[in-house]
Amino acid sequence: MANETYVHGSVSVGTTATKVCTVPAENDDILVYSTSAVTYGGPGVTTTTGVVGPTSAAFRIPSAAGVVHDLYAVAAASATVTFMFPSV
Repeated sequence: MANETYVHGSVSVGTTATKVCTVPAENDDILVYSTSAVTYGGPGVTTTTGVVGPTSAAFRIPSAAGVVHDLYAVAAASATVTFMFPSV
């Protein structure tokens, strides 16, 4: 079994959409964790649009395979979002 490597990091998000990471076309999903309620989506995401993730729990966000895209997040106040996905 080969060792896999992962891209990972943490980003502080607030009340405006903040870029969390760029997901490569080869990846089917991304694993995220946030310290408080966060809404995920594209560059125009707000707290009333997008996908709401759980607080203090890992959350898998499916992505469109074959398409490079940026993941954004926004919070009602502030949060730290940690992400991870396999490197290509």
